[in-house]
Amino acid sequence: IFFVRASTLGPLFKNGGELDYYRPKAALEAEELRRAAAMSENKLLTYRDLPNAKMVASNIGSATYFPYFNFVQGFLQPGFWNAFLWSFKNKDKFKPPVKDEKVGVMSYQEFAKTKWGKEFSAPYFKDFYTGGNIPSWEDNGGHSTGVGRLDMAVAAARKFGVDPVDQLREMEPRFAFDNKALTKAAWDGFRYMGPMDIRYASNGAYGIAVIEHLMEKYNTTGDVLGLLMTDSVFSAHLKRVGNQFTVDLTSMEGYEPIKGYARLGGRATFVEDGGRLRTVLLEYAGQIHADFDVPDVEANYVGSKRTGWRFAEAAIIASLLSMT
Repeated sequence: IFFVRASTLGPLFKNGGELDYYRPKAALEAEELRRAAAMSENKLLTYRDLPNAKMVASNIGSATYFPYFNFVQGFLQPGFWNAFLWSFKNKDKFKPPVKDEKVGVMSYQEFAKTKWGKEFSAPYFKDFYTGGNIPSWEDNGGHSTGVGRLDMAVAAARKFGVDPVDQLREMEPRFAFDNKALTKAAWDGFRYMGPMDIRYASNGAYGIAVIEHLMEKYNTTGDVLGLLMTDSVFSAHLKRVGNQFTVDLTSMEGYEPIKGYARLGGRATFVEDGGRLRTVLLEYAGQIHADFDVPDVEANYVGSKRTGWRFAEAAIIASLLSMT
């Protein structure tokens, strides 16, 4: 049994509904309303439109490169051929650090100047750090091979006039706000693990249910940003100003977005309320939002469309994701 589990990969297609077991009833009911609204208009993808051949193919491609960036030498990788060829592979484990070896810790701004002779325009690149060199003892063989194959694949595609990045930017068809569908679409074709598995440095897709239970706990149908700033790593960007807390991402507004995409940036203000942070003000794209009980905004959200303060909140969350 252990050999079979070690030598085979998981199923090609996922149910996507495993997450529903952990979600509150109110969240499932709200999602079903959004799914029904999307189906009535027949413009947005929902769970019932899956699996999608193009999405599955994309995930199979990701799985092809996954071993190069997620496994180190000397350990048996999942998959039949890895088990079959195991006796011929190098058994050396990850080597210990070399005493007194220096990698030259530097900011990303310094790295850009040293590596490419250029500077990033955003000031926050001075506050995030990386290594100037790869440690001699680090198992970098897989990374080098993976990056090399990616380079060759991208170069080959561009010779035929196809840029792989452009294929990932497509805006349509768009998904409804259907977490079950998004979970299935993200994992169909990826066989190393499922959406709820805690392995290979993945914590699983439990975050959706965690936020929904927090929303239920604090009796809110919105203000996801305030909960994220309370109970996630996003709080590292908070600054205290008197009795309030702020997160300022306006430095990102200088970046020109890809055509069809929203600009990053924005600013938010919070107050402590009953053991969590509550959003009291959102600023984005020249507009200020202080009223979070707007019927039109809620009606649009049921139709899987973000407008008003919900759009501003999503833009700020996306900005936080891009720099955390």
